[in-house]
Amino acid sequence: MSTTRYDARGGMRNVWIITASMTVLAICYTMIIPFLPIYLLELGVPKDDVALWSGLVFGITFFIAGIMAPIWGKIADNKGKKRMALRAGFAIAFSYVLIGMVNNEYELLLGRAFVGFANGF
Repeated sequence: MSTTRYDARGGMRNVWIITASMTVLAICYTMIIPFLPIYLLELGVPKDDVALWSGLVFGITFFIAGIMAPIWGKIADNKGKKRMALRAGFAIAFSYVLIGMVNNEYELLLGRAFVGFANGF
């Protein structure tokens, strides 16, 4: 087996692993929708404001991710895609831990904004 053939297969395997990981991550981003209003009520958001806060908390992740995507892409071109994938993976894991410790809607909003910032394979 030649070295280039082995490297090409290993590279495609990594692409498929990253693709599967990104798919699962995208599913996780959107799985919060059914539970977000209930969680916001538990955090003390008044019932009249839950719809507003649900929209803000859910939307901020994708808004920030959309702004950061070209920036992370440019850095990935310069520094390497593997480094960026590791950065994003660890940063998103850290952000999920932070979100698990929020005490109010403002902290949740900032945590979700950090998820959008950290995103970007």
